[in-house]
Amino acid sequence: MSPSIYTNQSDKKLTRKQQRVLTFIESYIETNEQPPSLFELRDFLQLKTLSSVHHYLHSLEENKYLRRDRNQTKGIAYQVNSGKYVGQFIRVPMVGTITAGKPIDAFEEISRYIEIDVTELQAKSQKEYYALLVKGDSMIESGVHHGDIVVVEKRSNVKNGEMVVALLADGTATLKHIELKRDKITLIPANSSYKQKSYPLGEVMVQGIVTKIMKK
Repeated sequence: MSPSIYTNQSDKKLTRKQQRVLTFIESYIETNEQPPSLFELRDFLQLKTLSSVHHYLHSLEENKYLRRDRNQTKGIAYQVNSGKYVGQFIRVPMVGTITAGKPIDAFEEISRYIEIDVTELQAKSQKEYYALLVKGDSMIESGVHHGDIVVVEKRSNVKNGEMVVALLADGTATLKHIELKRDKITLIPANSSYKQKSYPLGEVMVQGIVTKIMKK
């Protein structure tokens, strides 16, 4: 599925009933890992007809609080919730540029959001993600090229060989494979033109693990 870009969020205040519907949908998805059916929404709201349910969903969709997929029997495919996902899709914030080469400053203000199918990340709802635009060519042998976007899970515990966003002691960040040893951390490029570099423990902080590569 191709990602779509979001540049803003709704700031329109919900009515008490709309908020109740949205809260129910969030809670249901977090508990059941799938959205509620229209019938379940009808019963929860103690309504007599599905047309009334559609009315509430339409108002939430119109105000950009959720997106419905009318080809799905459940009727709800996408829930807007910045910071983590609660539906079948998540909105991942683009927070800057990461280098696949020499380290550069990485993190900036959120510029846009990318919509990604949850099944592509094989993730659980409590995990958090961000996205970075790749600059450079040091990871091309791992399929990461200049102009690609990497989706990163915020996680500091890593395994040898994983592709990580590494924050260095000077405040710059880089994208590399990681190798952990007792007394040092080695950052390894995926391009024979670049050399790996080792750092003492404490001079590298892992900011996340690359979980998806989106081609430019």
